[in-house]
Amino acid sequence: MTALYRPDRQSDALAAYREVRSRLHHELGSGPTSHLQKLHQAVLAQDPVLDWEPQAATESPAKAPGTRLDVNGPDLVRAHELVRLSGTRGMAVTIQGTTGDHELNAYFATVLRQLGYTVKLREVPTMLDNDLLRALGHVQMISGPGWIADHPAPSNFFDGLFSCRTAVGGAGWYCNARVERTIAAAHAAELVDPGTASRLWAEVDRLITDDAPVVALGNLTPSIFVSSRVGNYQSSPWVGPLLSEMWVK
Repeated sequence: MTALYRPDRQSDALAAYREVRSRLHHELGSGPTSHLQKLHQAVLAQDPVLDWEPQAATESPAKAPGTRLDVNGPDLVRAHELVRLSGTRGMAVTIQGTTGDHELNAYFATVLRQLGYTVKLREVPTMLDNDLLRALGHVQMISGPGWIADHPAPSNFFDGLFSCRTAVGGAGWYCNARVERTIAAAHAAELVDPGTASRLWAEVDRLITDDAPVVALGNLTPSIFVSSRVGNYQSSPWVGPLLSEMWVK
């Protein structure tokens, strides 16, 4: 309930409480514990005690390659607790990535070993990076591939990677029925109500983010340096500087 409440999904948190209460009643003939009832009341009241506040890590995590600035996290103390609660400590995990991303792959492996997992690292030539998603049938984690939209539309990301019908990586590497229904509704709304379509795509984004089938490590933001002699500078987020629109003194 807390995990649902914190990302502004109060209604889902309340629905989870109702489901637990119903199952306790029908399967065990009992009701929610006092702790669960207090949590329910806190969610209803939007009690600030439920808000998450990051804590400084007391254990130094492996440093991600390419990072230069100190950040608030990772919180390995909290990570160890989550691993303990999940009962997955000691589980064998295989990471697959490209040889061109060796530092990043090694970083993932180091962090997972710090958390108590048995890690095997498998690397493939960079030219095979498009095949990484196809490996998910026998690999728990992959690293390396990026994704650039061919057309400025949400469907370029969601349909290509997160649809039950996607051709990338084979059918069903990630398949969430609720996400699929919301994607279909967004496509239908694009033809008649772009505002509704945008809201539905945002909901798709939230649903997939909550499932966390992938973790985006960053977005590339290029910088363009232009001479003071250049005028009428224009740039497209898809193709870069529009040379035909500029003039030079």
